[in-house]
Amino acid sequence: MIQFDGNCSFFATVNDSWEFVCCTQAAARTFTLVFTYFCIDSEHCFFS
Repeated sequence: MIQFDGNCSFFATVNDSWEFVCCTQAAARTFTLVFTYFCIDSEHCFFS
């Protein structure tokens, strides 16, 4: 849906930016958790 009102499109852009930031943070957090899990897992396998 295209908004021709400048104010609405501005808020839509801000909303998209916030969603992008939230998604990026969530992805980074998930990646960190998975990476940490695999490191711990591989260390257990390595030492055992």
